[in-house]
Amino acid sequence: MKIQRLLALVCSAILLGLCAAARAAEPPVVALRFAAAADAFVAIQQTLGAKVAEAVSGVDERRNTIALISDHPQAAIVRAFLTELDHPTKGTR
Repeated sequence: MKIQRLLALVCSAILLGLCAAARAAEPPVVALRFAAAADAFVAIQQTLGAKVAEAVSGVDERRNTIALISDHPQAAIVRAFLTELDHPTKGTR
C-alpha cells in the first residue's frame, strides 16, 4: 500500500514537472488591449531600433498579440515598451 502511494506521488510529480516545462517552452506573449499589434511592432522598430526588434518572434494581428524570444537580452525592454504603449487614448474607454 505504501509503495502504491509513493509511486502515485512520484508519477504526479513527474507529470507536474512536464506540464511546467511545456509551458516554459512556449514563447512569452504580450497581449495588447488598446494598441494594434502591427502598429506596436512598427513602433518598436522605429523607436527602439532594429536590434531590439529582433526580440520579437512574431506578431498575431488576429489575437492582437506580440510574441517575444524569452532568452533574448532585449526582451524585457520590449515588454516594458509595450506596456507603456498599450494605454487608452483620451477618446478610448
